[in-house]
Formats: sequence, structure tokens, C-alpha cells
Amino acid sequence: MLEIAIEIIAIMFCISGIIFGIGEIFDNEKLKNFAKLEVLETFFNSFLVASAFLLFGNNGIVQRIVNEIANTSQQNCPSSISYNYASCFAYSFLVGDHYFLNGNSYPSLASQIISMLISIVFINGVLGLISGLSVVIFNFSKVFSSVFSILSILSSSLSISLISVAAQSYLILFIASIGPSILLPISLILRSFIATRKLGSALFAFFVSFCYIFPLTYFMNALLFEDTTINFDLSDFDLTKAITLPTNSTLTNTNSTSIIQNGEAIINQIKDYFSKFFSKTFEFIGYLLIKSIFIPAFSLSLAWLSTREISQLLGNEIQFKINVV
Repeated sequence: MLEIAIEIIAIMFCISGIIFGIGEIFDNEKLKNFAKLEVLETFFNSFLVASAFLLFGNNGIVQRIVNEIANTSQQNCPSSISYNYASCFAYSFLVGDHYFLNGNSYPSLASQIISMLISIVFINGVLGLISGLSVVIFNFSKVFSSVFSILSILSSSLSISLISVAAQSYLILFIASIGPSILLPISLILRSFIATRKLGSALFAFFVSFCYIFPLTYFMNALLFEDTTINFDLSDFDLTKAITLPTNSTLTNTNSTSIIQNGEAIINQIKDYFSKFFSKTFEFIGYLLIKSIFIPAFSLSLAWLSTREISQLLGNEIQFKINVV
């Protein structure tokens, strides 16, 4: 599409000359000033076309700089975005099996969230089976009712995180796949016409921000969290190891004081077990929420801000504002 952009620029030069000639014939200063401005705009657009393909095209200068910063060619990602190491890293960071950073392998956000969801579903199922039992006057369902509420909140939070991660990965995949081949030439072609110049500037700014700046923030975020990684392993919370049952010698002592003491000890052990389990679970889920929702929100804000600034730098007057009531 580079040839098309060059042809349009040549046509705009001709149109500007015709408009200037008409202004000279009718001695109309407005037409002559408009033609002069269009000539300057066309000169700028020709410079923009040349520099855009040189800087942002496949294997362009900006692409090489981004690849040098996010030098993580070990990532496994779709071939359509493998040219862009930042997008490839962001995709692997979000939904890949794992991602590589500084020579180390880490599980992706999606795999961590799914693993945690499976653990919660398993615990919820086990407790559901136990709560279906009742011994004489003891009803387990009432005991676990508050636990079920907590597990429901945790699973809902994880589900929202998983949806957020999937949406981010598809956004990165979509933009990186069509960026240099479709978004870049179309934005330059639109900017060559008077009627679509603002739209072309906005589209070009969107391409630069979301194809390079946005995925690069995920690499920066991964570096930020590299030394603060929190892991959750269900095997660390083995209930059989956490609870110590009374010995045979203790069981032979059937006086009421001994039975009460043994019962209180078991209850305290169960309480400590669930206290540690939920404490670690909330810590880990909070960690996942920050990485999957709050930090990406900052990345989106930064990309949106850069889109607005680049668009305005190109002379676009479209307002990028969101009114919050």
C-alpha cells in the first residue's frame, strides 16, 4: 500500500495547485491560503509516509528497538505476532503455557488462575459431599455455609480475572496481527485526504500506541513482579498432616475431661488449617487480581494517553475524553 499512499500524495499536490490557480483567477485569498496550507500538509504527510514505513514497518527501526528491549525470542506465540517480541511476550505472559524472563520460566497468568480455580472447585466439591452428611444432631452444611460463601467470592474473582486476561490477549493478538500490514497503511492513506485526515491521524496514533507501547508495558510489569512472585501449591495444605488425631493411649481414657480436651484440640487444628489456607489463598488471589486487572488498567490508560498525545501531535482535533458521571 506504500505505492497507493505515494500516488494519493501526488494527487493532493495537484489538487492544491488547482485550488491555488482558481484562487489566483478569482483573486480569492481564502482559496489561496487554503491551497498553501494543503501544500504544507501534503509535504508533512509525504514525510510522515516515508518515516512511518521506515520506523514502524516490518523490521523497522522502532520494531528493532522494541525487540531489543523485550529480547525474549524463546516465547511460544502465534506466528502472526512472532515478529514483535513485545506482543509475543505479552501474549505468552497472559495466556501461554509459560513465559521466559531473564532465562527463567514462569507460568502464565491464565495457567495460574485456572490452577487456582480447579483447586477451589475441588475443595468446594469435597466440602459439598461432607455437608451432605449429618450425624445425629450435627449438620455439616451449617458448619460449612460461611466457607461456601467465601469460596463463591473467590471463584467469582478468579473468573473475572480469567475473562480479563483472555480479553487482553485477544486485543494484543488482533492489533499485532494486522498492525504493520493493515492499520499502518490505511491510517496513512486516510490521512492523505482532507475529509479523513483526522481519522487517519487517530488511527495512526492508535497503531503506534497499541502495537508497541501497550505490549511493552507487560514486559515492564513482568520485570516489576519478577522478585515478588507468589506461588500457591495445594499440596502444602494437606489436611491429614495438619490435624493430629489422639493416640491409642489417649483414646482409652474415656473420661469426659479428656474427650473435651481432645475435641478442642482437633477443632483448634482445623481452625488453624483453614486460617492458613484462606490467608494464603486471599494473598495469592489478590496478587493475581493486581497482575490481571489493576496493572493492565494502568497499561491501557498509558496506551490511551499516548494515542491522544500522538494524535494531537499530528494535528488531529478529535477529543479523546471519557466523561465519568
